[in-house]
Amino acid sequence: PRSQSVPRAMAKPLAALLQEVNPAELEVILANTLSSEEQQRLRSALEDTRTEAAPAQEIIYRVNFVDGSELEITLDETSSVQDAVVAIAHEKGLSAGQLRLLVSGSPELLPLLRSLRLVEAAQGSTELMAVRSSFYRLGKAHGRLSCEEVKFEHYASWAYLDGGLDPELERGTELCEGYEVTMPAGAGPTHDDYQGIIFSDGVPLVGKILMRIVIHERHWAIGIGVGMESMELAQDAEYDPGFLGLYHGGASINICKCGTRTFRSRGSGDHWTAGRKLAILLDLDEGSMQCYDDLIPFGPKQLDLPRV
Repeated sequence: PRSQSVPRAMAKPLAALLQEVNPAELEVILANTLSSEEQQRLRSALEDTRTEAAPAQEIIYRVNFVDGSELEITLDETSSVQDAVVAIAHEKGLSAGQLRLLVSGSPELLPLLRSLRLVEAAQGSTELMAVRSSFYRLGKAHGRLSCEEVKFEHYASWAYLDGGLDPELERGTELCEGYEVTMPAGAGPTHDDYQGIIFSDGVPLVGKILMRIVIHERHWAIGIGVGMESMELAQDAEYDPGFLGLYHGGASINICKCGTRTFRSRGSGDHWTAGRKLAILLDLDEGSMQCYDDLIPFGPKQLDLPRV
């Protein structure tokens, strides 16, 4: 009968065992330790592992552009819609934020999500069309804060429009391009010295504009939103008649409009933690502003915004 005792070699950690014995010795150890049925299960498990580790299949997509040009790009079957947009933008020398994809013959834009595989979104089609979307650069930054262009991930823009996304996709993120704004090292505001930043180029004052924000750190009161020509960068945002948007006062989160807090969250000690996603949706035709904490509307829609 097979011994019930565990051989000395098998009592060692597997990593140490594999370093000390050669394949022939390991086979003998396993044969003396495992039953025929257990050996068969081990072989099957190893074969399954080798099968799972097989390289992903490559797919060639043909991408058509409105100007009549074409581009062939090779992606593996695990690539997401977002991966495809980034690769195509790189080949064309464009910003990824400028491109959206459709399946040729379909009017529906593919959700620009990292969580959605292109092969699934395109339902197996390899004929795609790329179109340029509305994309604005905010121009030169003015102010005493540090600012640099960055890429970051945020919820898909569809999630903030009427109807939102399919619930299964709503938590997916897409690649965004924008600016990282930070307080210079060692600096901090005082009652007489507030620091801000504003961008020189605005966006067209029509339609809907979505601002997406990701918090990294917060140590002071901070306002994030839209500044009019009358905005004073050296003034506390909540008292600034030229500021519209979200405002963290240190102990509470608020909405400010033209020098007045129009909404304050209940309770105290609310904070924006690292990685927190915020958003502001401006409807410039309607003259309204809706703020969001994550994907949830924060406060009531602000109406009667200034038209300038």
